[in-house]
Amino acid sequence: METAIAAVSSAAGGALGRGSAFPIDSLKVKISCGDRGLPQIIKEDGVLSLYKGVHLSVMEAASNKGITFGLVRLFRDWFISVFGGDPGLFVELFLSYIADMMTIPISTPLEFWVSRLQYSGSTGEKLTLKTYIANCKQSFYASLFLSIKPALEMAFYESLKKKFFANQTNISAGAAFLLGAVARSLSTILVYPVIRIKILNQVKQDLDEVPSIMKQYMDVVNKEGISMLYRGLTMELARGITQSSVMFMIREKVEEKIRFLIERAARRKLE
Repeated sequence: METAIAAVSSAAGGALGRGSAFPIDSLKVKISCGDRGLPQIIKEDGVLSLYKGVHLSVMEAASNKGITFGLVRLFRDWFISVFGGDPGLFVELFLSYIADMMTIPISTPLEFWVSRLQYSGSTGEKLTLKTYIANCKQSFYASLFLSIKPALEMAFYESLKKKFFANQTNISAGAAFLLGAVARSLSTILVYPVIRIKILNQVKQDLDEVPSIMKQYMDVVNKEGISMLYRGLTMELARGITQSSVMFMIREKVEEKIRFLIERAARRKLE
């Protein structure tokens, strides 16, 4: 039951959080993969172009967050039953990392389509089995590092929640929003260079020969300078903070509502 509650509430929070931040995400992709600034993008592409692929992105976020948070709750309950104690920050981080890695086969095709729609307005070639495998391979290598970000985000959020609201089952929407913003900011700054490399891969037209993550990393540093690894960071922070803050806020409220309905149903059954 706890796993189901975590999965449903997190899926709802993920979908609404991604939808609210999607235009900022589109700007991040256009800026990090091109040489245009915000005014030029708006003038040439129009505001509506920032919403291309939003339906697919919302689907990806709902499935990703639902599966990840559901698995984390399942892993956490298993840990408590086996070891008899609440997992600390590092165990929480490891469990979140494994859970996020398990979503790669589902997230990869949706991220592929969304990134292409955001960058060029079209998906270009269709996602064949060959391109799917190529993207899964690249996503796996990138996620060996990138999955640390949502893992850090969840671990930071749960640690902050325990520290400041240890005796409360449910916290206010404002508190959840603030804790989500802090957790997302810290995790994003640590891993953004790899995020940019992953986006460059997703909008790449020729997928027959995609160089390794490290080679692309060094190519950007040698050709553009190390600061270009952080191109689009401001937009990513704006998007990430908006998305995660809304997600954690909605997640807390949905989880609270589900628990209320379950308890009310149990009381009526007893009566």
